[in-house]
Amino acid sequence: MESTSFDELPRRIPIDAIARRRVLGWLLSAVLFGLGQAATCGAAEHPPTDDLPAADQVRPSLHATGLELPAGLAFDREGNLYLSNYRQSGIVGRITPEGKASVLCAVDKLAPSERGPAVLGGLTIDSEGRILVVDSGQGRLLRVAADGQRATVLADRFDGQHFLNLCDVAVDRRGNIYFSDSGIAASPTPSADASNPSESGAVYQFDIRRNQVVRLASGLSQPRG
Repeated sequence: MESTSFDELPRRIPIDAIARRRVLGWLLSAVLFGLGQAATCGAAEHPPTDDLPAADQVRPSLHATGLELPAGLAFDREGNLYLSNYRQSGIVGRITPEGKASVLCAVDKLAPSERGPAVLGGLTIDSEGRILVVDSGQGRLLRVAADGQRATVLADRFDGQHFLNLCDVAVDRRGNIYFSDSGIAASPTPSADASNPSESGAVYQFDIRRNQVVRLASGLSQPRG
């Protein structure tokens, strides 16, 4: 078989053009191979939603009963679930990832109020694993140690007036705490706004650095969440 030298190639196709074509071919093959690999990996990392069980196939499990107005569900980093009013009002309960339920603390024992027993509302967990919870019954914002041994009242009033009925609480990345007051007293008190109870709700911020309460919005109708 006779070989053909480069000198015998058609003059209109220079040698460097052939090299460029070969390089482009290799690059195209590599790109296509990479896309194929990415598609395969993506399919493995993100399975189709069709593989998820149907709603009628999900079987919920029971972890705790006998609760009194349970509220404020929140998870910590270890997967423990916390809830308000476990067993009875004023109790913070904890359910482990294994499903074991127990009492974490009784707010009335750690931080008793002269105004009456605690009725807890929403709660959340801060970056240090402490429980932030509102006492709806006595209008207080509390912080409970992660081990449930101590509780601190962070705020119970604004501009000298007691909160009426705190509902929910949230915390941002900086540690500032946000909470809502429905504006309707849990029980009749002299501080209740009887003139217009439906529009006396407000949202507050507890500035963690200045240790100060700031009102962010007022004139709301029973704000929650």
